[in-house]
Amino acid sequence: MADGLRRLDGVADVEVDLQANLCLVTPQADRLPDLAGLPLAVREAGFRAGGLWIEARGTVSRQAGGGGRFTIDGTDVALSFAGAADGPATVTGRVEFGATPALVADSPPQR
Repeated sequence: MADGLRRLDGVADVEVDLQANLCLVTPQADRLPDLAGLPLAVREAGFRAGGLWIEARGTVSRQAGGGGRFTIDGTDVALSFAGAADGPATVTGRVEFGATPALVADSPPQR
């Protein structure tokens, strides 16, 4: 699984803890891996991805009609987000894939 994740563009390092059923992926400093590609690489390795949590710095902006967007610094990745007020933020949350990927404020499982 680690080898498959390391081959993804934008991945700098991978740490796998099979005992805890966790995998920590560190992005490259200048680019973010395709978030949808991470669980796919896990499945291709024969494992089931239970969830995808990220910690990222970015900017929260309110959208007309309610809701918000969290744009990850240095990327064009923007996720629906119902968290904190407008402005810069560091967010830890679970990525939910759907018609529009969403970021839900949540703590990852304990290691």
